[in-house]
Amino acid sequence: MSDNLREELQHKNEETLRSVNAKDFNLPEELHVYHSLYPLDIRQEKSVKVFGYPSWVYKSTCSVDGRVYSLRRIEGFRLTNEVAMSTIENWRKIRHANIVSIREAFTTKAFGDHSLVFVYDYHPLSQTLFDKHFSSTQMSAQFHSNISESVLWSYIVQLASTLKTIHSSNLAARMIEPTKILLTSKNRSVN
Repeated sequence: MSDNLREELQHKNEETLRSVNAKDFNLPEELHVYHSLYPLDIRQEKSVKVFGYPSWVYKSTCSVDGRVYSLRRIEGFRLTNEVAMSTIENWRKIRHANIVSIREAFTTKAFGDHSLVFVYDYHPLSQTLFDKHFSSTQMSAQFHSNISESVLWSYIVQLASTLKTIHSSNLAARMIEPTKILLTSKNRSVN
């Protein structure tokens, strides 16, 4: 194994094992079958731009299988129709290299409000497309160096393949938002 690959895997493992005291961040000790919540949001402001509700992302460990998952919490969302949760089953069936697999969804009051939580596979050391290419710190660093054509084509091909898979499953990707597209490794994106 090359030294670079060994180092990358070690950093990913360290990131997976990172933890915080839940009380310091006002997080619940347990959430459904998940524990050891760790906030992943770089930006701490509550953004309602994408979902219409504030949303937060956490890393968490499942007490059933011991694996680490990513939890997206939609804050203040009150589920009025249980039939809406059946759509999650259609999304769970999708298996594609560029789509982060959803595992389940549930509602909770553990945060002191009505929240909807989506459980996804966790990809350590990922960053969003927005953070990589459009954040204020990256904009100043990349002002004179444009994104190369090969990188753009890589993103376009991966997004087109993702949309084709979603549409062939009779589902819709109602938005393509750079803050919700993950870059998991060199030029590999997952939605």
